[in-house]
Amino acid sequence: MTEAEQYNLLWLANAMTLPISHTDEHYYYDDSRKELFYTIKAKGNSFGIGILNKFDLQYSKEIESDLAVRLELIGNESSEIVEVPRINVAEKIDIQLEFLSKLPGTFHHNELIRAVEHQRDDYKFVLDSALIENDNSAPMAIYWDDYKLQIIYTFITNFYTLIGIKLNP
Repeated sequence: MTEAEQYNLLWLANAMTLPISHTDEHYYYDDSRKELFYTIKAKGNSFGIGILNKFDLQYSKEIESDLAVRLELIGNESSEIVEVPRINVAEKIDIQLEFLSKLPGTFHHNELIRAVEHQRDDYKFVLDSALIENDNSAPMAIYWDDYKLQIIYTFITNFYTLIGIKLNP
């Protein structure tokens, strides 16, 4: 996997693990421009949104205006913009438990299972921090990151195939 592909998948992982209840931020794929971007509601201003590319850079006014108009048509069947789907808490738990089932008998296995079972509708996966916080489990973090990226790639590929978009990570 190239560095660019890994970056794209990490960006998608962040987009997909955004809490379901979080409504100020949305992540999208624009098929006509072949790029990922996101929107953030301006704090204190219910009317304004910021549209940024995946590198947190502001678009030119021309592109931002185009995207804003096209975002209004996102429910339309002919829209070339689709929102990146989010993974709910149950799916996060299942993904992490599947990973842990592949590594039985590792250090603090039961503690990690308990942490996963208490996953909240929060940013990221609980294993993202639980593996790093425990020195004995930290070496598993590399395997977790690889596994997570494979799962994200499979999940997003299946979704985009379903809606007819060919995704190049």
